[in-house]
This record gives sequence, C-alpha cells and structure tokens, in this order.
Amino acid sequence: MLTREENHVDHLLRGISEALDIPPSKYKQAVERYNSVGKHIEQGEYPGILGEPECYCQGSFQLGTVVRPIKEGKESDYDIDLVAQLPQDKKRLGSGELKHMIGNRLKDDARYKRMLQSEGKRCWTLQYAEEDGIGFHLDVLPAIPENPEPETTLLTSSTPHHIEKLAIAITNKSREDNNYQWKSSNPAGYALWFREINHHGFVQVQVNERVILRDKYSDIYARVEDVPDDVIRTPLQRVIQLLKRHRDIRFGNHPHEKDKPISMIITTLAAKIYENNPTPTLYETITQVINSLKSASHGGFITKKDGEWFIPNPVNAEENFADRWHENNGRKATMFFTWLNWLEQDIHQLINMRDMKESGLLLPAFFGERVASTSLNEFHDKFGDVAEKIVSRPRVTVTNESPSPWQRDVI
Repeated sequence: MLTREENHVDHLLRGISEALDIPPSKYKQAVERYNSVGKHIEQGEYPGILGEPECYCQGSFQLGTVVRPIKEGKESDYDIDLVAQLPQDKKRLGSGELKHMIGNRLKDDARYKRMLQSEGKRCWTLQYAEEDGIGFHLDVLPAIPENPEPETTLLTSSTPHHIEKLAIAITNKSREDNNYQWKSSNPAGYALWFREINHHGFVQVQVNERVILRDKYSDIYARVEDVPDDVIRTPLQRVIQLLKRHRDIRFGNHPHEKDKPISMIITTLAAKIYENNPTPTLYETITQVINSLKSASHGGFITKKDGEWFIPNPVNAEENFADRWHENNGRKATMFFTWLNWLEQDIHQLINMRDMKESGLLLPAFFGERVASTSLNEFHDKFGDVAEKIVSRPRVTVTNESPSPWQRDVI
C-alpha cells in the first residue's frame, strides 16, 4: 500500500506516461493505416514465393511502449514499424531482390508512391502528413523466414522453440559499399517474450484501466468492452515509456546524443527486472527498476564477455545488444552508465519533492514541457488543494561524491 505522498507521485508519473502515449484516436488511425499498407503488400504478386505473404506490426507500437520521439529538441513523428514477410528460402532469394520487391509493390499504389521516402538501410518509409499537430511515419521492413538448420540445432539453442521458430531474415544495406546482406532478427519472438512477462501486470490492471479509458475517451469507446487490450498500459509499459522519454530529454543537444542508450536495452533490462518481482504500481515499479539497474553490471543482466560488454537478446542469446559499446573507447557504455546516474538523481528528486511548485520545475526538466503541463493540470483537477503540499518528510539527497559501483569499469 502506497503512502499518500507516494500515491501523489504515482499519479504524476502516470500523467506523464499517458501524455507520452499515442492518443487513442491516433492509435486507431495508425492501426487502420498499417493494416491498409499490409493488405496492399499481401495482395501483391511475387514470383517464386512459396506461400502467402504476411504483414504484422513490430517494435514499441506492438509492445505498448511507444513514445513520441524527440529530434533536434522538438517532439517529432511517432514511429510505426511493419514487417512485410514473404514465404521464401533465402538461399533462393537475394536480400536486395527482396528489398526491391517490397519497394516496387509500395510504388504500385499512387498514394504510397507519393509518400515513399528514399531507401533506408533496412526499411522503406512512408511519411504521413501531420494532422491535429501529430504525425507519424511507417517503416516497412522486408523479411523472409529464417532458415533453421537441422532440428539438432534447435535442440542446442537456449531459446524456447515456440520463440525460435518465429525468427526472420531481414534485408541490410551496407552504407560502405551499398551491398545487401541478410541479418537475423526476431521481432515477433521478442514481442511474445515481452507479453509473457507483462501478462501478470495486465491481469492486475486491465479491469480498472478499461473503465478509466472508457470514461476519458467516451467519444471513442461507448462501452468498457470496446476498449482494446492493446491500449491498456501496465506499470512495466509505463515505466519503459518514462525511461525512454527521460533519456531523450537528458540527451537533447548533448555532445554525445548519438551515443544515448538504445530502446532495446532499456526495454529488455526493465522487463527482466520486472519479471523477477512484478509490482502493482508505477511508483513501486520505477523505484525497483532504478535500484536494480544499479547492480545490473555485477554478474546480472549486464556482463563482460571476452573483455567486452554483453547484454544478450532474450530471444537470441548469441545477439549482443551492447555490441557497439566497445567503439570510440567505450563511449556508448560510458553514456549508458552516465544516464543511470542522471536517472537515479532525477527520480529521487521527484520522489522527495516537497510541493507542487517544485514539481512544476522538476517534471518539465526531466520529461519535457508539454507532457509535464498535461500531468500537472490533471493532478490539480484530481487533488485540488491537496496538491499544494505533497510531502512533509525530510528531503533525501542523492550525491555523487564517489563513483557508483556500476561506473567503475567505465571511468
């Protein structure tokens, strides 16, 4: 049971995460659009394919952890990711050939041809026009099923078979020589792994969340039953949204902005921590995640392998999410642990703030002006005069007089 003060902080953080999330009306629009693009691709004719094409959503939109990104100091378009998978053997189809099959199919439709951006390293991007101050782009990722080796290989894999079989081969265009290669990936397997961890939290919150969403968006959902599962957010999903936004704000206009922690690392570490001890509130989850991240490099989820940092992909133990941490004298590793320091200090300041005047300074600095304003206004509407004084206990000060344990390998 949270104290009154902890409950107030929980509400403020919830307001931030709700403002970060894609609005239900835009969510519905995004689903309609990526379903339309997927249907167009699936109805195409592709010589030599061995079955029916399949398109499905991947990434943060699929995981329920999407946030509006920050680019050049401003909120940018939402990113939506779609896998366009053709049933073919990669020994019979070249990576570049597949890439252009999907690109040419998109160009067959005059609307998509106008929206199509220049070819990306792995994706084709459709840029949708901004509406009501919100825009998004759709990244279409060409793929084919990954060809498994004989069954004995699957038996030696540490990845469960029901996840392993979802692996795909995606196209990868080299920036150096413009050659195409295959790269293994498993977004559907990762989403399944994440959903299995998130399920406990979903069961705990779904009834209450449906009522809240129905009441808040009655123009979209006529009944509680009309609220889809995909728009319900658990404490785990909300914490990941908060961590990603905090990262984006903290690294905005920073000299090493390009070295900020990638979302897959943040998502994976948060999910692993939550899996060990699922907590029912946002306040408890974010404090647990931050405290656990501090010890993550001591034989936990972040290790060193042959002298290099290693964070394994949970659905492919051979893939290292920290594979670039050794570059530029370990700058990405340094920036990750620096961000953990910032995160610990900032969240502790928020947890220990004394009044709403202080929260009006801290929230924008940590999460951005727009979302902070939304959260503060909703908090005032809910708590009224109580909001003027949040906590009465003494402030806990976080200092950096000596390096934190997880910093020692990078300082």
